[in-house]
Amino acid sequence: MRTGPRPSLPNVGRLASDSAALVGTVADRQTGVALTGVVVRLRGLASRDVVSDSRGAFAISPVPPGRFSVAAMYIGYDGFRSVIELEPGRTDTLQVGLQYRACP
Repeated sequence: MRTGPRPSLPNVGRLASDSAALVGTVADRQTGVALTGVVVRLRGLASRDVVSDSRGAFAISPVPPGRFSVAAMYIGYDGFRSVIELEPGRTDTLQVGLQYRACP
């Protein structure tokens, strides 16, 4: 049996006043089914890539506040792009719906 500290996800509930966070979910736009393994990319003053979990959830924290480009990419789906402004001491939520792209 393993002992010792357990690995944990970043605690986005408590942010330093000079940090920001982005959390959200990714789902199929038509069916609403959560998408696992979607790459969510944040680009700006800091650059971070994360992958959505089995519930389609993702969290990017901590990041410096500022203006960022957000993209989500998944094989077989059209990409998502948006520009967001993250403010200090806040956790912002982004719900991403990806459109399935049928192969010809």
